[in-house]
Amino acid sequence: MKLRYVLFVVFVLILTPVAWAQETHNHPREVHGVPGGVPDFCGQPTVTSVGAGAWSSSATWSTGKVPAAGDKILVSARHDVVY
Repeated sequence: MKLRYVLFVVFVLILTPVAWAQETHNHPREVHGVPGGVPDFCGQPTVTSVGAGAWSSSATWSTGKVPAAGDKILVSARHDVVY
């Protein structure tokens, strides 16, 4: 009987910290940009690439200027844009 009690106490002492170490991994859109695990592909871009080039070059973009925060970017599969 004493052995069972000792084993129970050891079992609780070993597994309790493990249970506390578990945490949930809530990844809202702000963290990874993927709502519900589905990528948010850019269906209506505001800026598109017109050729290969540097990201910081205005000649690379359809607007003639470097994309700004909030712009929706589409880089053509035929264009290599280097950041």
